Amino acid sequence: MKLYEIKITLLLKKDVKLIDVQAFLSSNVNKSMLEDKSLKKLHAVKGFKPYCLGSLYPFDLENKIYHKNQMYVLTMRSIDKAFLQSLSIVLKASKKLDFNVMAIEFLSRSYGFIESAFTLTPAIISIKDEEKNYIRYWTKEEGSLDFVKQRIKDNLEKKYEQFFNEKILAPDDFILMISIQNRKPMVYNYKGTKLWTNKFKIVFAPDGVSQKLASLAFGVGILEKNSLGLGFLTKGH
Repeated sequence: MKLYEIKITLLLKKDVKLIDVQAFLSSNVNKSMLEDKSLKKLHAVKGFKPYCLGSLYPFDLENKIYHKNQMYVLTMRSIDKAFLQSLSIVLKASKKLDFNVMAIEFLSRSYGFIESAFTLTPAIISIKDEEKNYIRYWTKEEGSLDFVKQRIKDNLEKKYEQFFNEKILAPDDFILMISIQNRKPMVYNYKGTKLWTNKFKIVFAPDGVSQKLASLAFGVGILEKNSLGLGFLTKGH
């Protein structure tokens, strides 16, 4: 599966705390999309988005803050080449953002065989009641990781069907192994609420269907809120 990536070098106009960074990035990307007719239409459409974004690099681990007047790199990926090309244009041109875009590098990606992956940004799972009302976010205290494996599988199958208009069914062992990489949940602010997130290592099955969904996961992210910068993957070694 052909994927596309942009690396955005930007200069912050204000300090941004770690707990606020994903909402900050998403808000600015969304703001830029409103300046293009086709991107504005995509932004308004409900459902999965054909892209995912990471976070800013490098990071001040000691103070947990991204600093005003410092340069950082933000990576975004998509299965839609035209989308990233259009987004690159509006990001460079916009005067309404909380950062200045200094440069954008456009890359084509093909990950080949994907044995394993890590969530470069943490992932999130909403737990809902029988009426589909949100009640909490998943944490490791919920119990078995089999639930997480199933949610990742179901989520990627639905994304594949939406983007390619074709049903796909991964084997039950689509994810051979999954483990949590953080000692406690990572918490972010978003629209007056707290998002409870976790980082995972995932080992994928080698069959063709599993590899196809693994590749899709690199292009659009795993689980939920990928346009917020959650569930962004990097390849394991």
